[in-house]
Amino acid sequence: MDWTEIISQAMSDQNKANRKDLAGDFANIVGSFIDYSALKRDLRNTYLEADNVQLQAKQQANQIRQQYLQAAGNYQYTAARRGIDVNSASVRSNLEGSAEAMGKDIQRLEENAYVKSQALRAQAGIAKQYGKAQHIRNITGSIMSAGETLVKMYGGGAA
Repeated sequence: MDWTEIISQAMSDQNKANRKDLAGDFANIVGSFIDYSALKRDLRNTYLEADNVQLQAKQQANQIRQQYLQAAGNYQYTAARRGIDVNSASVRSNLEGSAEAMGKDIQRLEENAYVKSQALRAQAGIAKQYGKAQHIRNITGSIMSAGETLVKMYGGGAA
């Protein structure tokens, strides 16, 4: 093997290595887009979960109201059957006390749901910002690496 064959073989081996590096850089770019798409899907799910928390709280509040109305109706019906005036102060006082307790329970339920949904939204917002930054870092690093590899392969002088 003469020196021209040795140089040619060395250049061929180097080009193979450079092409592998370049392929790896492009694979990293594609992988970054795939990861970012998965992150966006996860974020949508987190936002849906936050909405669902508040929706469930509204449904529970409506159930509590329904239960109260049924219980209040039964209480008034029982009082009337016993001959107690349903408009008496004691009956009204009992109903008002129950309504006030129900209102506090609903308020606490809705406040807890709001806090939980806001925490989920904040968590998603942080993950989104981190994910965007990571995506940009990955792409930028891969592009820079690919550029360096192309300069090695084809030179980098001005024309």
